[in-house]
Amino acid sequence: MDGMIEQGRTDEAWQLLYDMQQAAIELDSVGFTVLMKGCIHQSEVERALGLMDHMSQDGKEPTKVTYNTLINVCATRIDTFDRAVEWFNRMETDGHLRDEHSYRAMQRACATAGEVAYLENIIDELNQVQIPRDQLSYSLEAQTYATAIRQGGNHDHNHAAYCVQQADGVLTRMTDKQLQPNKFTVSALLSVFISAPRPNRAMQLLCDPQWVDSVAGWPNVKNCNAVLRCLAKVKQPDKALQVLHWMDEQQIQPDQESWQHLLKAALARQAVQPLIQLLGRMQQDGVMMPSGGRDADKIRERLAIALDQVS
Repeated sequence: MDGMIEQGRTDEAWQLLYDMQQAAIELDSVGFTVLMKGCIHQSEVERALGLMDHMSQDGKEPTKVTYNTLINVCATRIDTFDRAVEWFNRMETDGHLRDEHSYRAMQRACATAGEVAYLENIIDELNQVQIPRDQLSYSLEAQTYATAIRQGGNHDHNHAAYCVQQADGVLTRMTDKQLQPNKFTVSALLSVFISAPRPNRAMQLLCDPQWVDSVAGWPNVKNCNAVLRCLAKVKQPDKALQVLHWMDEQQIQPDQESWQHLLKAALARQAVQPLIQLLGRMQQDGVMMPSGGRDADKIRERLAIALDQVS
């Protein structure tokens, strides 16, 4: 059964459980936990909770791994954050000491739901019980700040500013613990600055040679597109073009999404020069320009203005 879950053959595992029940073969705690693990990928919280009820009815005692697995399932959805907290609290009441996996599962729940205050309590408790934090812990911390900003929108400026301030300290805290950020950490921090939005901070992080040289897989076109989308949103075409030139230097090939964000940024302001530069580059790269719709109308309008200025 464990092999089925590991290979993503969840339906076969459930069928095996059914066949065992039909044959009056009881499943032990390990088997229930394995099935619960299979609920993580599809965020099947209700099914995992049903397994816990089934265990209770069968008189099977959940193990620490069972609790950790159930918390991880609840951590996959925003609407079941409270259930994650409930089982996190119940595990010690039921005689199971929390371990690093328990705290990591709750950090995942906080990252999914954007629960900054609860995350800070978890971090304080980690320090108290002297469980060291790893790269993933700091990545989840950054993800929590990014989710919190997205959940609150850009209207709660004080909360967004607090999240940005805390995120700014993540790399310093990792350095103090002699931990090297990986691409997931840096990507999570980039999400914070983009969500806030802090376009200058996002550009700085994207183009920082320290991370380009030391973090494997950083950056990729997806990271660049996220920054371009942010710059288009805040109407900064010149900086969007700077990112495009930087991508050239790093030999990162723009994709269709890149050109869409660049075009949106170029059309966001009345200045014609950034648009002309971008259209020239698109033609050079053989990128199809819009032939219809609002963008095409805006391009014709701006080019007509440019021609009038020349004549």
